Amino acid sequence: MKKKYFGVTVFLLTLCLCFASLPGLAVKADSRTEDLKDKAKKKEEENKELEKKISGMEKEIEAMDQKIEKASDKADKLEKKLNDTKKQVSDTKEKLSEAKASKEKQYKIMSKRIKYLYENGNTGYIDVIVQAKSFNEFLTRLDYVSKISNYDNNMFHRLRKTQDKIALASKKLEESYKEIKTVTKEAKAEEAKIVSLADSKKSKLIQFQQKIASNKDLMQKYQDRIDYYDTASNKPSGGNAGNSSSSGSSRPGGSSSGSSGGSSSGNHSSGGGSSSLTWPVPSCHTVTSPFGNRTHPVQGGTKFHEGIDIGAPKGSTVVAAGSGTVEVAGYSPYNGNWVKIDHGNGLETLYLHNSSLKVSSGQRVSRGQKIASSGSTGMSTGPHLHFAVKKNGSYVNPMNYM
Repeated sequence: MKKKYFGVTVFLLTLCLCFASLPGLAVKADSRTEDLKDKAKKKEEENKELEKKISGMEKEIEAMDQKIEKASDKADKLEKKLNDTKKQVSDTKEKLSEAKASKEKQYKIMSKRIKYLYENGNTGYIDVIVQAKSFNEFLTRLDYVSKISNYDNNMFHRLRKTQDKIALASKKLEESYKEIKTVTKEAKAEEAKIVSLADSKKSKLIQFQQKIASNKDLMQKYQDRIDYYDTASNKPSGGNAGNSSSSGSSRPGGSSSGSSGGSSSGNHSSGGGSSSLTWPVPSCHTVTSPFGNRTHPVQGGTKFHEGIDIGAPKGSTVVAAGSGTVEVAGYSPYNGNWVKIDHGNGLETLYLHNSSLKVSSGQRVSRGQKIASSGSTGMSTGPHLHFAVKKNGSYVNPMNYM
């Protein structure tokens, strides 16, 4: 009987101890939950600060893109002037060579006459004069002899003067060529410097965006853990562990391009299309990066490329792939100078990274009309056109619509 009472007593004591430990466990769970919420809040605050920095950097990148375009235009004009001057130098040297040849030819003619006079004295000219049959003929022949002598002398001096004049012009052109070459080199160096600074800013911006995405992942993990603790203690979670804000500014047009276009997040489809669009860069037909998964040239990692990249030198003509209304004609740090056209029936086309735009929002354009000049503005590492097609809001393979 005593053993029975003893067993009951032990059971009751054990039960009491278990119930006594429950508040401690609950307190421990609450402590972990609060700690996770604090961590999530810090990540949310960090993201807000990063977004402020991104906003400022986007404005700086836009300003740099404008400076790059101006510096590039200046360098291109100087390069053209340099080539024109080089041709002028070449042409002038050719003229100088011809002038020298003409002077030397005239000199040889004069030398022959001088040699003749030296060897025969003045008898040759005297014979010509004295053989005149009348006084008038005598005067005429005397005048001819005088004119021949004067002609030789004048022609030689005139040719020498022409040669000296061309030589002076050639010297000035060569000096001008050297000066333009120096200025062109400096302009290209300045352009390269701005491009390097812009690339550095773009790289930093990408790092900030990746950090924001990483913070969001951590915040979600914190929330999952909080939900687990709350479920274990039968308590409501009380909402998310910090509302995550946007990961930097949105990307108009849904695409950011790298070296040969870019990858972006969004809906995409591999569905078929119809041959309703014309090629957007008439002078260039090389696709440097196709539609689909690829290693992103700027951000790294595998990204879905929502368009095609067409390699095109800066300034190449970009045309509307079809008739429609311009929805967007502007600038973004990712797309650079870009255009979006609504063709109706859910079909839209996008043209990114242009050096300059030739249309404005709301404008009606016709198929084949020039809308921009290709370039490398925005998130890009080289001159090209990133061309994308959307059907009913989803990106589709542009090649199926050509």
